[in-house]
Amino acid sequence: MAYVAATRARDLLVVPAVGDEERDGWLAPLNKAIYPARGQERRARTAPYISFRGNRTVLDRPLDTVTQEEPSIKPGLHSPQSGKHEVVWWDPEALKLNAPENFGLRQVDILEAQGEAVASLEQYKAWKDARERAIEEGQAKDFDIVTATGLTEAPPGDGLPVTIESVAQAAGRPRGARFGALLHGILRDTDLAAAREQVEDLARMHGKLLGASGEEMESVVAAVLAALEHPLLARARAASRCHREAPLQLPLSDGRRLEGVMDLAFLEGDTWTVLDFKTDAELASSQNRYERQVQWYAYALSKLTGLPTRGVLLRA
Repeated sequence: MAYVAATRARDLLVVPAVGDEERDGWLAPLNKAIYPARGQERRARTAPYISFRGNRTVLDRPLDTVTQEEPSIKPGLHSPQSGKHEVVWWDPEALKLNAPENFGLRQVDILEAQGEAVASLEQYKAWKDARERAIEEGQAKDFDIVTATGLTEAPPGDGLPVTIESVAQAAGRPRGARFGALLHGILRDTDLAAAREQVEDLARMHGKLLGASGEEMESVVAAVLAALEHPLLARARAASRCHREAPLQLPLSDGRRLEGVMDLAFLEGDTWTVLDFKTDAELASSQNRYERQVQWYAYALSKLTGLPTRGVLLRA
């Protein structure tokens, strides 16, 4: 900071200093440029542009430092220890010291409501009230979100039957949540007409992400290829419309809002087929819940499109 001040000053540099002695601190680099040489403190010259009546630059000091001879630098013009410039040591008695403190704005009336300020304050108050109302309204819930997997009741109507189809499975293949996640991830990402090489690449990628074993990655390739050969997937490939991992949202009559993601939905003629992939382990533990999930997906898709819908669980 001292460097910046000293190098930016063009005509005048004002430096706070102690007239009794040089002090260490952030201004210490300027000491030699403002203090006179030792023994020259009291030999001030009169500046042609200003004169002082006082004889000292320190007005108050502790009692134990009082001496008969004045130790402070005499106000006036001095030559510093370093540099060819001149330094004026100011007479503090020439300053208006101990002035009463005056906090705040003197022109306090500019803050008072008058003239155009009244209209501005009213506009601000109206904006503030509208903002508070918007925040309050934004905190109020418009509806409850429910998921198809979380609903315990069946959708309205007579109840849509759900068909369970199966894919040929290798005996003794791995089971469990990790294998199911691996199977779902590949069926989500693979082309419905994928060859073995693509499925193997996806199996390696998803297997690394899930920490799957070599046996699981090898078994899941066979499971995915078997699923892709199922007649349902052949129909999906040939369908006029086919959607993978399709999100849906349906407002329900009781104010709730249904949300979900369908594994696969395809349109044949004027009828939609909603297909959900499940493993043996999943169906064995919660078949009724998964059937209800597909029923809700089919119900929502029928309401959203106005077309009949059928539901299928494909055991892969």
